[in-house]
Amino acid sequence: MTVNDKEHVTLPQFEGVMEEESTRIVLSGVHNSGEDELLQRLKDFTVLQRLFRLAFNGQLGEEFPVEKLVDLARQTHTPGPPCPTPRWLNRDKLTGESEEQVIAIRLQELASQNFERRVAVEVGDAARAKAQECALLLKAPGSYLIPSGRIENVCTLVQDSSSLLSDCKKNPGDKTESCALLAANLSLTSIVGIHKMREALGAVNPPKHIQAACAVAQ
Repeated sequence: MTVNDKEHVTLPQFEGVMEEESTRIVLSGVHNSGEDELLQRLKDFTVLQRLFRLAFNGQLGEEFPVEKLVDLARQTHTPGPPCPTPRWLNRDKLTGESEEQVIAIRLQELASQNFERRVAVEVGDAARAKAQECALLLKAPGSYLIPSGRIENVCTLVQDSSSLLSDCKKNPGDKTESCALLAANLSLTSIVGIHKMREALGAVNPPKHIQAACAVAQ
């Protein structure tokens, strides 16, 4: 892993005699997950990245015909409509669920979980009801298209988390309901942020003409 232009870090599992076996295990996992095509695309990207890095640093050699790269681009250009690279691709996890659906499952578990230390009855009852409502929203098909504002409105488990934070600090752990509610809030904040970013990038609903062009190109 490259940290910066001068420093590189190698995990111990990939050093010396362990390198070959660790690499084999990783590649086997990639294959079993059906991600061979993605790995190949990453390898191609890495090769091109290194080529352009050398070119920008002037390391292709003094006699390298840089001007020929323009001709090369023209000769290798594929005719047809452009297909923009998706700026935010929604991908399901290897288990088949989207990030939204994973959080929905956690919220359902939260609503029925037994805690040794509970929050005030009125706060807990309201939060569990909100968790169930939010879970129904997030586990629906196509939940990644839900507007961020609607998620914020439906999925706010507690209005004031200061008492939860204080209780969790004093009694940290999985058996403390305030800690579980804070963790759920953090996950929901992350989801809202992701949806806001998709919306800002215009990547929630790409125009139909772009979708059609990409389908033909693929």
